[in-house]
Amino acid sequence: MKIIDNFLPQNIFDELQKNVMGDNFPWHFQSDIEKEDSEDDKFYFTHILYDDEKQNSPYFNKFTSILDILKPKNLIRMKLNLYTRTEKLEEHLPHTDYNFNNNGCVLSLNTCDGFTRLEKEVVNSVANRAVIFDAQKPHNSTSTTNAKARFNININYN
Repeated sequence: MKIIDNFLPQNIFDELQKNVMGDNFPWHFQSDIEKEDSEDDKFYFTHILYDDEKQNSPYFNKFTSILDILKPKNLIRMKLNLYTRTEKLEEHLPHTDYNFNNNGCVLSLNTCDGFTRLEKEVVNSVANRAVIFDAQKPHNSTSTTNAKARFNININYN
C-alpha cells in the first residue's frame, strides 16, 4: 500500500473537483454497494469513465492526468463514486474488485470523515490523497457524516 498526498497538481485537481462536484455532473443510481449487501437503505451513485476495454463516458479525457501519473500497462476500470451523507458512519462490506491480479487506486475528491479500509489499515478521505493497493485483497468504503457526500475516483489497472 502506498499513500500519496497532493497526488495531482493543484490546478488539475481543482478542475476535476469542480466538474465532479458540480450541479451538472451526471450520476447513476446503484441500488446496492456490494452484491452481498442488499439492504434497502444502502445505495450510492457512480459514473463509469472506462470499462470493458473502452471509454464509457464523454468525461473520460478530463481524467487522463491521473493515468499519466499511474502509468498503467492496462487500464481495467475507472469510475467515480458518490456516497451520500448518513446520520452515522456506515462501513460497507469488504470486497475484492476482480479475481485476478490488479492494482487499485482510490483518489479522494473531498475531505470528510469517510475512509477506505485496506484489511486492517484505514486511509482517511483527504482531498487529493491517493491510496494505491493490491485490489485483490479485501477492502471497503464508507459513507460520511460531516459532508454532503463522499466523492472519490476508483481505478483498477495493471
